[in-house]
Amino acid sequence: MAKVAHEPVQRALWLGARRLFDERERLRLDRLAGPVG
Repeated sequence: MAKVAHEPVQRALWLGARRLFDERERLRLDRLAGPVG
């Protein structure tokens, strides 16, 4: 029961961390591609 209640929280944390990571990667790639493009 506790596991079922805990799962949505873990999923939300995972999605938030992934979104943050994707954002940072996009910014880093944009900075790298900026001078070249």
